Amino acid sequence: MQPAMWFLLGFLMAVVIALAFLTLVVYIYRVRLIAHRVGSFELAIRNSTEESWTSGIGIYACEALEWHRTVSLSLRPKLKLKRGALVFSTPVFRDGGDIVEVRVTDGVTSLEIALRKSSFNALIAWSDSALPLETDIF
Repeated sequence: MQPAMWFLLGFLMAVVIALAFLTLVVYIYRVRLIAHRVGSFELAIRNSTEESWTSGIGIYACEALEWHRTVSLSLRPKLKLKRGALVFSTPVFRDGGDIVEVRVTDGVTSLEIALRKSSFNALIAWSDSALPLETDIF
């Protein structure tokens, strides 16, 4: 190979390595940005048709529970569940730990979530403190 080709090959490798490093820095910054918001907690979800759980971060927004995938570069939530419409099934407490599994639905989306017991208690309290959905009381 000629020296110019070696230089070009080396330059391309440096660009690829720099892009991989930049992607890693953006990913770490994104996770820190989302995980350090007030009201964020660890939250894994799965559809009833799936066997595996998907790890993520839940955030209490004003009128919705937002869920961000852990392995993603997007700052937007992957899933939003409406606060006032959340319905929870009977929780299942896993043996030997403080993990709770529960089915949750908001009228549109139905899925299973897994979270720590303290986060589950906070989620129930946050959901119950939502404004009523009915506008015609009388």
